Parts: sequence; structure tokens; C-alpha cells
Amino acid sequence: MSLCVEAVAQPHDPIASAKAAIEIGDRFMGAGRVANACTQYELAVAFASEWWYAGYKKALCDMALGDEADAIYLLNGLSSRGRELYAPVLALARLVRTKGGDETEANRLYETAMAAGGGAVAPMVELADLLADSGLLGEAELVLKRAAYYSPGNVAVRSRLARIADRLDHVSVAEGEYRVVAVQGVNPRRDLAQLARFYQRRGKPQAAQAVMRRIGAAGSADELPEVQFPPQDDEN
Repeated sequence: MSLCVEAVAQPHDPIASAKAAIEIGDRFMGAGRVANACTQYELAVAFASEWWYAGYKKALCDMALGDEADAIYLLNGLSSRGRELYAPVLALARLVRTKGGDETEANRLYETAMAAGGGAVAPMVELADLLADSGLLGEAELVLKRAAYYSPGNVAVRSRLARIADRLDHVSVAEGEYRVVAVQGVNPRRDLAQLARFYQRRGKPQAAQAVMRRIGAAGSADELPEVQFPPQDDEN
């Protein structure tokens, strides 16, 4: 089908018509024809105004065109429709943050996205970044712990948590997370070196040397030295 083909309205099935328009809009986006894509997404909204995804796609397209006001209008409307609509709320939070808006409002939106998304990790990570950028490291650590609970195998989350805990001098938490990253990460050489530097900074040179010996060794990366820092009550 040509990119120039328009979606045909099917009044008896507005969702199907909207999906057809979105499919065409996605092809326009892939071809770099953003304005044409927005026209198709707007058509999808006209077909199925109650379907959140049509408005969401139109809002993202408006953002790509630089029409932040239209995007905010659409996303604000979508964000109040139900708990399942975490994606529009997250998009709105991102827009507020990237455009230098009120950090308190961005924080609120990320919190809303977290509630709407249940165990979705993306809003937790972005909220943690926002909190860390604002100097609220303790709150960022709590959010990242929650993200790690929902997605224990997410190395990016565990790495962020390690760095934040390290900055807070929560050495037991930091050590545990650096060790997870060293074992589960996709770049063992880099991740083992990161753990070794942590031990060196924290006055554990023998542990640092033991970790460095793992780099390039034939053994498994999970053969790490014993844990050096027992958990502390004030780190939990």
C-alpha cells in the first residue's frame, strides 16, 4: 500500500478505522514525514475519540513537530482516564521535565505514572533521575530500590542504585548492587573494574585486587571475594 493512501472510515468499527489510520501514520513517521503522520493520527482520534491510544499517538507526533501546547492538552486529557493509561502520563512527565517545566509538577506526574504503571520500571527510573538531579539522593535511592524489586534483573536499574548508594555512603547497598552488575552485566571487564574501584575507594585494596584478577581470567565473573560490608540498619 502506498504511503499516500488514506484510511477509510468504517463507522461500524471505529477502533479498526483508527488502527488503520495509525498504521499509515506510523509509515509516514518511518519515512520522516511527520506532518503527514500527525494528520493520520488526528484522523484516528476523529474515528475513535474515546480510544486513548489514538490520542497518545497524536500527542507524540505533536511533540515531534514541536507543538508542545497541543501535546500537553492531549496528554492532560488522557492522563485522567484511568489507571491503565500510564504511557500518556509518563510522556507528559517527560515533556514537562525536558522543557524545563516545574520540577514539582514533573515529580507529581512521575508518581502518577508509577501508580498507573504498577510494576513498570521506566517512570521509576526517570523519577529517580529527577530526584537525584534535584539533590534528593535519599528519595532517589528509595525509588530505585522499588524499581529493583519489580525488575531484579534490570542491570541499568541496579547500576543506578549502586551509584546513588555510593554517593550516600550506603556502602553495603552499593557493594551489593555493584556485585550484581559485575555478575549480570553485559560488559564484565568494565563492570568488574567498576567494582574494583569501589573497593579501592572504600579502603579494601585486597578485595579490589581479587576483583581485578577476575578480569580476563578463565573462571566465572561471579567468583568474587567475600562481601566486605555487612548491612547497616540505616541503609535499609
